[in-house]
Amino acid sequence: MNLQLQVPSGGEPVRLCKCLTVNERAIANAEYVIEGEVVPNVRVQEDQNSHTGYAMPEFPGYTGPASDQCWMIKSNSCNTQKEPDHADLYRTE
Repeated sequence: MNLQLQVPSGGEPVRLCKCLTVNERAIANAEYVIEGEVVPNVRVQEDQNSHTGYAMPEFPGYTGPASDQCWMIKSNSCNTQKEPDHADLYRTE
């Protein structure tokens, strides 16, 4: 099994590391790695918190209708670099 990804622009292999809570691999120098598992047979409404009828409007260029068939993902852990670049993200307990 090839455990390397190729970067289209440079062709250098991307370094991978083992995840801490799931049997998968993640990009080793990622600022954040969120590990989790899909909850079987459970779907959620995409706009369940905003009730706007639109999906993820914070992503540029996409304001399509919200789906009622989004997979529910149970997060196991959120891992970061020692000093991640995105200091504007919020952590909740």
